[in-house]
Amino acid sequence: MVSINPDKSKQTSKSPPLWKRRSVKIFAGVLLFTLILSFLTPIGIKLYLQKWLIENGADSATIEKVHLNPFTGVAALKGVDVQKDGRTVFGDSSIFVNIGLRFLLGREAYLQKATLSDLVIDIEQDTDTLRVGSYSISSREKDATPAQPLKKQDETLPWIFQAKEIDLTNVKVFYKTPDLDIKLAIDTAHVERFSTNPDDKDGRLLLKGNINGAPVHLDLTTFQVFPEVSLGGTVNISDFQLDLLAQFLGKYLKPFSGTAAIDGLVDFKMNETADIQVAYDGTIYLDKGDIAGDGWATKGTVNWNGKASFSMDEKLMVVDTDGELRALKASFDMPDPVIDIDNSNIGILGKTKVTIGEEVIVDSQASLDLAPTTFAMDILKSSTGDADWQGSVLVETGTQSKGLLVRTDGKLSIAKPYYAMEIEAKQMEVSNETLQYVGKAHY
Repeated sequence: MVSINPDKSKQTSKSPPLWKRRSVKIFAGVLLFTLILSFLTPIGIKLYLQKWLIENGADSATIEKVHLNPFTGVAALKGVDVQKDGRTVFGDSSIFVNIGLRFLLGREAYLQKATLSDLVIDIEQDTDTLRVGSYSISSREKDATPAQPLKKQDETLPWIFQAKEIDLTNVKVFYKTPDLDIKLAIDTAHVERFSTNPDDKDGRLLLKGNINGAPVHLDLTTFQVFPEVSLGGTVNISDFQLDLLAQFLGKYLKPFSGTAAIDGLVDFKMNETADIQVAYDGTIYLDKGDIAGDGWATKGTVNWNGKASFSMDEKLMVVDTDGELRALKASFDMPDPVIDIDNSNIGILGKTKVTIGEEVIVDSQASLDLAPTTFAMDILKSSTGDADWQGSVLVETGTQSKGLLVRTDGKLSIAKPYYAMEIEAKQMEVSNETLQYVGKAHY
């Protein structure tokens, strides 16, 4: 006979408590690990960055706070202060960066948004070393390393950096080379759609600040800096001291001084060999300019309104203008052959092209009105009252193997002309109340 217990037949197996389930334990472990990692990683990054900065040239490095979210690509730094040689070479109160991680697989470094405020960065470059903040890069070490040939995939899919939006507030950049000492103070700046893709020139830069104390306002609708520099848009700069560029342009122009202001549309291009092309439409003002090249010099205060272009390479400098120029207290001098021109008020309206190379060539179809003028060269001295010219002028200053050339075609009206010429130790003088001339002349 078999005995059956009715109570046992009603029993069912009980499920383990929630906290004992394997899946819950794994989830809790991952969550705990993530929390610990999220807490410790910023601390580790902070300590590592401070250590790395000191090992790479900084006298001291302080970072108050680091925030990092690897899942969203958001990073932030607060209270950075890097000291070198007793001064701050990198400092900030806030840097916020949001990186679009999904673009990395497409060989693109994509910056969704960056915000930098109260930032100070010091950059110094010489022939051997580039220092950014406290970190130095030796160009000799770089040149000593043989360049690795590009793989096929690198040739077809180059890395591209893109930034959708960058905002800067109270940022100071100090940039120094043997020829330049630039202090850029940015009150506010906004960058949109910046890209190193050579086919993408849709970037934009809005900036308000100053360069070495000269107020600057930029609204650039073309903003590309790699592989070539291409900038275009509205530029407003006032009270800029040309002396800041004197050493940089010393190979071509010496001296190079005066106070300049510009307000207009600019299209600037510079290729990898530092050849420069500039197109401009607007106003230019130069107060007490003093500029000279090899074998020529000019001084004066100049106001320009119109179009102008400038190009410079290793051999030539070309200035091409079409507009209205007014020059006060102007002078032009050459030592060989001796030419000395002085005028208190010059007005030029029309097209003029100046080419500076082995010689200076001036080709003009502009009209000219002059206040009383003095002119002197080797054997000729002259002076005039008010004068007016309508026509074309070509002047070639010559080289060691080529003499001075002056060619004119037009109409000239001169008040009180005076000419004096010394020929074979004899003085010849000519004067009149009025001189008018129509036709061509050649010298």
